[in-house]
Amino acid sequence: MAVIEAISTTYLEADAATITIDSIPSTYEHLQVAASLSSDEISDDGHIAGFYVNGDLVFGSYTKHMWQSSGSGAGYMSVSGSTGQNQVGYATSEYFRSVSSTFLIDILDYANTNKNTTWTSLSGAWRDDRYYQWTSSSFWHTAASGSITDAIDEITFDFVSGSFTRGSTVTLYGINSS
Repeated sequence: MAVIEAISTTYLEADAATITIDSIPSTYEHLQVAASLSSDEISDDGHIAGFYVNGDLVFGSYTKHMWQSSGSGAGYMSVSGSTGQNQVGYATSEYFRSVSSTFLIDILDYANTNKNTTWTSLSGAWRDDRYYQWTSSSFWHTAASGSITDAIDEITFDFVSGSFTRGSTVTLYGINSS
């Protein structure tokens, strides 16, 4: 049986450009991030949430694969090579502040220094009068500093533009086998 323990929760009392969780202990097998996010941005792509590890915001540090669907329209898939912004989904826009987007991100073997770190994300958002579902997987393959096999000790969320609005919440969980 798995043991899941809350490590930290960040609740925004005011709008903020980024949300960072640092000093993550390396004592768990896996990490899970559960977030409820909203944005003050109204542009089409401004409220795409980015997810970074160990302060590495350099273009080309991540590779992703994603699938997205919206409303009743057909979904589309995007396979991307190196990417600067490691996108994990849309946050609800300014027009729908009362409805936050949900994100669930699993970071596998985050402290294993013998391999690249990978994660999967699942999110849902209401924007532009449609519901969006976003599923993606990514891995960290080029480090701005240090090594890509370093244990993950910092996680940062940001946007293409805009800020996270007051009330956005991010909780980090550690997962171990029993």
